[in-house]
Amino acid sequence: MTKALHLIVEGSGEKEAAPLLIRRFLHEHYQLFDYSIGETYNARGRYNILKSGGFENFLNLARGAPNCAGVIVLLDTERENRDCPPSLAYNLAQRAQNLNLHFPVVVVCATCEYESWFLYNLANIAPKYLQPDAHYDDDPEQECDAKGWLTRNMPEGRIYKGTQNAPGMTNLIDLPHTTQHSRSFRRLDHAITELLAAIDTGENSVSPLNLAK
Repeated sequence: MTKALHLIVEGSGEKEAAPLLIRRFLHEHYQLFDYSIGETYNARGRYNILKSGGFENFLNLARGAPNCAGVIVLLDTERENRDCPPSLAYNLAQRAQNLNLHFPVVVVCATCEYESWFLYNLANIAPKYLQPDAHYDDDPEQECDAKGWLTRNMPEGRIYKGTQNAPGMTNLIDLPHTTQHSRSFRRLDHAITELLAAIDTGENSVSPLNLAK
């Protein structure tokens, strides 16, 4: 029986793109084909995850799904949590643990935005989506307006739209390269490893609660 991973994301762009990214990790990196991507819950704004009861509501939706083997929570740190993304992830992990769920949960924060990961992959992305000479010289994990940067570097008359562009750009991410260079992408890789191990052993763990130790 196929095991389903459910996702909780903060926006419409991630709702379209994140399942593709997780599926790529499962197939290309882990060589696993007995998992499917179940429901992707779109919070329609980061606030709807962070507010009192908001995160819990989405986890309870996953709890009600008969085939949910585990949940991946993916949100942006934005500027306010850029310098300490673990504190944001740990707070949400603690809230998840309080629900006593029957499946494991991992929380991952992209620094600063999901789109920041695209800036590590301009060699692949620029020829198809951006101006031919587009390049980024700074640290992508310090870029808190990656969406704006992408718009400014698109051909004249075009703007970055998450629902239209994020899926295609996600398919062009070089997984090993981005894992090597991006700390938050490396956390995603590690979190998926943790989730799969927990599912295999039947543990209802929540990550990154170990950061409190």
